[in-house]
Amino acid sequence: MFPQSFQFNERYLITIHEHVYSKQYGTFFGNSDKQRREAHLEEKTYSLWGYIALHHDDFTNPLFEMPEITSQRILFWSGLYSRFEEGSHPREPLIDLLSITQSHTSSLEDHGRQLSATISNVRSIISSAKAGGKYLSSMVSGGSTSNAAPPVSLSNPTPPPPPPSSNVLSNNSSTSTQEMEKRFVELKTTLVEKCQS
Repeated sequence: MFPQSFQFNERYLITIHEHVYSKQYGTFFGNSDKQRREAHLEEKTYSLWGYIALHHDDFTNPLFEMPEITSQRILFWSGLYSRFEEGSHPREPLIDLLSITQSHTSSLEDHGRQLSATISNVRSIISSAKAGGKYLSSMVSGGSTSNAAPPVSLSNPTPPPPPPSSNVLSNNSSTSTQEMEKRFVELKTTLVEKCQS
């Protein structure tokens, strides 16, 4: 993944892995360095590290680049060494702020979808109320049956009864429905702008 960052090659790792279990060298006998010293393994066996040192060129990575360790390249780890300081750290809260912003944005988008659904429902109610008002005005102006109600003037301050199909809104005047539509459109525009910002 980072071929220039590791000093040794794959053969080095495979050799160590094989000799952990092969017991050909005494390097990995026992469970600790103390046990190896008590068993005097350095006198009785060979070290794997000596073998690797003798064949150093076989185990090095030719693409390895020595890291710069000058004092100018050393960065202060404020998250570790300044963790008990009061106040905000300049880099730490950015991740927290980003996650909070994402959750807030998603909740605003959900709320915007709910409001859009509400607006479309109210628009359908308003359009059905308008259709009912047209139905009522056509009955008032053109109906000539014997059972028809007496003609009602649209300028009459008392609202006519709603048609049987719409029992939600009254058909008093078209200006109030237009104002309501205008308010809903403004509310939707405001929510969309807030979600986008």
